[in-house]
Amino acid sequence: MNTSKLAGLVYYSPNPVALADFYREALGVTLSASAHGHVGNHIEGLLGDVHVAIWDQKQGHGVSPLVPSFRCGALEQVSDNAVRMGAKPLHRPIEIGEGKRVVTLLDPDARAFRLISFAAP
Repeated sequence: MNTSKLAGLVYYSPNPVALADFYREALGVTLSASAHGHVGNHIEGLLGDVHVAIWDQKQGHGVSPLVPSFRCGALEQVSDNAVRMGAKPLHRPIEIGEGKRVVTLLDPDARAFRLISFAAP
């Protein structure tokens, strides 16, 4: 039932292109424009095996400019456990394409975090 690792960091920015340029040029993070599944246009890349995504803050949840994503196997089970422990779901689990499912929750301090699961290959 536990999460297995940090899977990603999602940034919400008033200027996603400028923020992507900063991380690309200052730190060498490979980022490029992307659109997949039903999630819309954004900028993304990998830093090691951690997915980094930058979205326009208008597409965010308005509570956290940085949202960590935790990989888990049983999305509903982990999500339900988090809710029992005080988290509040912001939406139902959604399919985002490529066999991935995600749900966003607020922790007890009202910080957003995501759980993501990947379909078995």
